[in-house]
Parts: sequence; C-alpha cells; structure tokens
Amino acid sequence: SRVLDTANKAMLTDIRAHYNSPDNVPYPDESNAVVPTLSAFLSASGLQNPLRQIYCTVNAADDWGVLLFVFTITQLALYEYDDKISALVPRNRATTTTDAAALVLGVSTTLRQLHADQTASYLTSLGQYVRVRVASMNTETNAINAPMRMFDSTTRAAVAWMRHFARVADIPSKTLQAFLPRGVLSHAFA
Repeated sequence: SRVLDTANKAMLTDIRAHYNSPDNVPYPDESNAVVPTLSAFLSASGLQNPLRQIYCTVNAADDWGVLLFVFTITQLALYEYDDKISALVPRNRATTTTDAAALVLGVSTTLRQLHADQTASYLTSLGQYVRVRVASMNTETNAINAPMRMFDSTTRAAVAWMRHFARVADIPSKTLQAFLPRGVLSHAFA
C-alpha cells in the first residue's frame, strides 16, 4: 500500500505541475497506461477516496463559486444547527426531506470538479455572508440596548455548513479561519 500511495502522490505532483505551468510541463500522455492502471490499483486496494474523485473538468472562467454560494444561501434558510447532535437539521421536517450533509457533500463534489479558485470564491462569499450577519446582529442589538447576540440561528447554520464543508473537502481549519472573522469558529457554538 505504501508503494501505491507513493506512486499516487508522484502522479498527482506531476499533474499539479502541469496545471501550474502547462507550457513547460506536459500532461501525462493519453496512450500511457500508468494513470488508468494506478487508478484501478488504488480503487481495488481501497486507497481511492470517491469523495475526492474528479469526474469532469469545467472552464475556470465561469464563476461557479458564486452560483453555489447562492444555492447554499437558499438552502440554509431550511436548516438550523442542533446543539444536541452537533449537526444541521431541517427547520420543518415535514417539508424539508433532504439531509444537509448530502447537500454539503454535493456542493463539495461539484467544486472539486472545478478550478481551486472556485472553492476559494465559494468560501469567500460564505465568509462575507457570515461577517455581514454578525455585524448586522450586533448593530441591531446595540441599537435597542439589548445584550449582544452575535449569532442568530441562520448565522450558526452558515458556520456549521462551512465547518462541515471544510471537513468533507479536506480544507484545514487554519485555511477556513482565513475566510471568517476571528473567533467565529470557536464562539458560534458556545
């Protein structure tokens, strides 16, 4: 398994080098049987992660990150964060039958097919959404001299969505923190 893992890392390094400098580093030749053979061995040995599989590629010029952000915002209205099970659950179980985890996984899989800039665009938009919601909650509560309520249920759902997305997409928490205001990840669920 270590040989397969090392071969996989070497192949991925070569492919990334091609995408970073397509004029200088050629893509592995289509007639070369190494890529499909390695893929078959990885799949047979259980080392292949189907959630990280790239099924197709799309032109990086389109802004799919913003489109998926809009989709996410429309779906967030249907869910809330449940402290007891530490997950997003439907606000109305009679009308919302789709599990939020399946939606997060679908968004992650879609973004994996696109250029990495699209994932950054998606996370930037979600982070900005959370910033605006936190700022507006603080402004509203300060205006009426009530105690500060930084996180309403929709903001908590957005942060929970981002945390779950980062976990599924293998995004380190340090990277995720760059898209959110300081302390949001640690205080949203306190």
